[in-house]
Amino acid sequence: MTTFVIEDLCLHKDYLEPLREEIRQVRGSESPTSARDVDRMPLLDSFIRESIRMTNTDPVIMRRKAIEPHVFQDGSRVAKGDWVCVPQQAMMMDSNRYRNPHLFDGFRFARANEVLRRGQRSADTPDLVETKLSDATYEWSAWGMDPAVW
Repeated sequence: MTTFVIEDLCLHKDYLEPLREEIRQVRGSESPTSARDVDRMPLLDSFIRESIRMTNTDPVIMRRKAIEPHVFQDGSRVAKGDWVCVPQQAMMMDSNRYRNPHLFDGFRFARANEVLRRGQRSADTPDLVETKLSDATYEWSAWGMDPAVW
């Protein structure tokens, strides 16, 4: 993943200065880097997430084999022995989830979080919450899925 982020920095040099400035503001000239600093760098968080979204190399994740039949809330059925997977690559490029999904937009997630922080949700997305790179959710399954989501 780090290789793709570095490659994206080289390919999209217009992001370098805003990222440098954010790091300068958070770190100052003498303060040490800490885990809390990362939480104060929404542009860096967003850039890394976008890099992961665009270069996702695993088309299918979280493969699970049903050990018993199951009926989902929408009525879909899974028979014993069937496989259920998350189509991660397709989700990351889905135009219903991302505007212009095939274009690299390094600050896509930072802007979305800012809109949510300001309470400017649209009528069709009232339940969206602010997210960050380390989240494991249905919408951001790059790290797997939090069992509580199931």
